[in-house]
Amino acid sequence: AVLSEKFNTLRTEGNLNNEIGVPKTLFRLENSHEAAVIEMGMNHFGEISRLSKTVCPDIGVITNVGTAHIENLGSREGILKAKTEILYGMKKGSPLIINGDNDLLATYENIDFEIIRFGIDGENLDMRASDIVSATDGMTFKAHFNGEAVNVFVPAVGVHNVYNALCAMCVGVKLGYTLQEAAEGVKAFEAEGMRQKVTEFKNMTFVEDCYNANLDSMCASLETLKTLKKNRSIAVLGDMLELGEFSAQAHAQVGVKAYETGCDIVLTFGSEAESIASAFTEKGGTAKAFSDKMELTLYLIGILQKNDTVLFKGSRGMKMEEIFNYIYENME
Repeated sequence: AVLSEKFNTLRTEGNLNNEIGVPKTLFRLENSHEAAVIEMGMNHFGEISRLSKTVCPDIGVITNVGTAHIENLGSREGILKAKTEILYGMKKGSPLIINGDNDLLATYENIDFEIIRFGIDGENLDMRASDIVSATDGMTFKAHFNGEAVNVFVPAVGVHNVYNALCAMCVGVKLGYTLQEAAEGVKAFEAEGMRQKVTEFKNMTFVEDCYNANLDSMCASLETLKTLKKNRSIAVLGDMLELGEFSAQAHAQVGVKAYETGCDIVLTFGSEAESIASAFTEKGGTAKAFSDKMELTLYLIGILQKNDTVLFKGSRGMKMEEIFNYIYENME
């Protein structure tokens, strides 16, 4: 959205971010394109290095180092190592834009590249947000860069989208934008797919966030649910996949987070997500675990009330969207 303010911009569509998807994206490049935003994903070492050598980025971005794909990478330090493979295809001296509030990225240094950090609370930030206010239609904040400050509105809910906006603005200013021009690009952002789409339905609010799930994104979505809560908040959560031996612990952490964010009811689908329900119940919350998706769906329909806010979240393989799609089509 930011780059499209000034440039004819190609971007990754959907989840075409792997060793098949990235080449498919690059084959869409035409002479008329002036900029390209190419997402690179991985779940093993060596993948991003190959993708980076294929893309040859002028600017690199690492938004976060969490727990996604930790099953194959062994640790968060392993995830950091795999993500910094983005440098393999970049020229020395190129900008690497990273999240300065992330514990592993806050201390990351590489003298061969220009490190630019964005964030809210961290030290040594180049781009910082303050005065953050959340609403049902998005987030407002003040962005600070090089002694200058502008007001920003990002039409997407959740503090994590403030981070995304700051990151995009860093890219903009590195490409010659004024801070105000970068803010205008953020304002033009449109959410797509099932990435935290907020839908009003029969005097209820549904947060459709079924694109994918890991510990960090689950916790961020629960914070968003807290922000949007009117009457009761209900979290309908599915398994987080590819967590290996960390799975039970990570799912339990989500249950604790649901309790801490004031969730009223937690419904889970899948064998791994049972740990979410158990942890939430142990804290004193009301939870119910399901192994049958239709059984969960019918139970949810039976308990829904006016002004409820409902979050649907799980890994892509859990197809959590089948629950709210059934409700849209069948609830009288």
